Amino acid sequence: TSKDVDLLRQRNITRCKSNNNNPSSISIRPTANRKLGRITNSGDCMLGQNSTSTSRHVSASKRRSHLAAQSHCRGEFAEYENLYNHALTLARSQRYDEAREIFEILVTLCPSWHKPWVSYAQMEKRCNIEGNKNDSAKQSKWCECRKILQRALTQNPNCPRVIQAWGLLELQKGNFWPAVQMLERCVMQDPFLAPVLNWKPVKEAKSVIYKNQNL
Repeated sequence: TSKDVDLLRQRNITRCKSNNNNPSSISIRPTANRKLGRITNSGDCMLGQNSTSTSRHVSASKRRSHLAAQSHCRGEFAEYENLYNHALTLARSQRYDEAREIFEILVTLCPSWHKPWVSYAQMEKRCNIEGNKNDSAKQSKWCECRKILQRALTQNPNCPRVIQAWGLLELQKGNFWPAVQMLERCVMQDPFLAPVLNWKPVKEAKSVIYKNQNL
């Protein structure tokens, strides 16, 4: 696995040099700027682990298109799966610096792949909260998670999984209005994520919003 990391690091360096020599090439620029849950093999949120279940309201043609898209995604990034799983193992072992390095390589080489982005954000939220008992420190560290998701959306403005992850983050923080907006948006992008709107925390958030609007 260390050989894989060295190989990807070299590819990353080569790509950066190529981008510098070719102004028209795409550069990867980080932007300035209720539950993400544990890190999962699927790169989805803990609350979203059932999100792959099909909705009764999704047509057969959409179901076929969805499965075809999933198959294409798996094939496109198959060569990076082992390294991605290694990053998850490092994160679960609290070897955060090593995991962070691999996640950065993965999101640079595969910016359209949602799994590393979501798992990377989950890891940052987890390690920063575990390492800070002070409330103000915890609050500032939540920004690290948001920054990663913002970078992900900069690269993939319409990625439903990233939008869902950010919506669940805001839900956990009690920011109900943006949370519900994001979760409804992710369902518009991918109807197979519709079950998220029926989760109890989401329904409670929508109820709070409705009450506040009618005060």
